Amino acid sequence: MTSTNSMRRLWTVVFLAMLLSGPSLAQTVSGTISGKVLDPSGAIVPSVVVTLENEETKQSRRTVANDAGEFVFTAVPPGTYSVSLEAKGFQSARRTGVVLPADARVPLGEIRLAVGEVT
Repeated sequence: MTSTNSMRRLWTVVFLAMLLSGPSLAQTVSGTISGKVLDPSGAIVPSVVVTLENEETKQSRRTVANDAGEFVFTAVPPGTYSVSLEAKGFQSARRTGVVLPADARVPLGEIRLAVGEVT
């Protein structure tokens, strides 16, 4: 019986160790940057090409704003970023110095594009 009790204790310890280590394995260091694109009157601007660039490494990725004018970059490593927006019939826009801490969400809010030629 001593052998059976020892095995139960061992499995209990192993189970508790696995249970307690689960949350630490699930932690992430990447974050999210999002925003919404509008024109000067507040109307939604869909299909805007949005480029996210790390200001230190110069690595970049692109996405396109959805029909609601919203864009999201997920799994973004911590750092300082610039966000550039381009759409036909609008002037380009750029935000620099967007700081993303580890495991954070940075909503840029509403970004308004001025009407005019793409620059």
